[in-house]
Amino acid sequence: MDALTLRHATVNEPAVAALLGAHAEHSSTNYPSTSCHTLSQERLGADAEIILTLWSAEKVLAVGALVPCPPDGLELKSIHVAEAARGQGFGGKITDALIAEARARGARALWLETGASPASKAARETYASRGFLVCPPFGSYTEDPLSVFMTLPL
Repeated sequence: MDALTLRHATVNEPAVAALLGAHAEHSSTNYPSTSCHTLSQERLGADAEIILTLWSAEKVLAVGALVPCPPDGLELKSIHVAEAARGQGFGGKITDALIAEARARGARALWLETGASPASKAARETYASRGFLVCPPFGSYTEDPLSVFMTLPL
């Protein structure tokens, strides 16, 4: 495999838009609309402090973003690994890069919402292995049996 490269991105880049589209499709396929908290590409583009991508040569392998989470934290959003790249640790690499970015930006905590179904098991395991702990809903989220809420103090 070619060397891996982290890049700042925008939602308007075709490869990034395609991966974000795959993320939205994965979410809507596995969760009803009332439990699907994926941001639209337009909203992600407007709200994100940063969108990071992981590349090998000219192929985007993973994407993730940080959005504000008042009062002094950031929320991980839209983390997705390309289907062909799954099982190789790329979800962990993009998560680690986003944690480092959050620390560099002075965030005091990271938050996330992910799914509770088997389709999101790998994501939950990745987050737990980085020290994220299950927590109550935060921000505008409410209790949902199909959601798992997690936080990481920084």
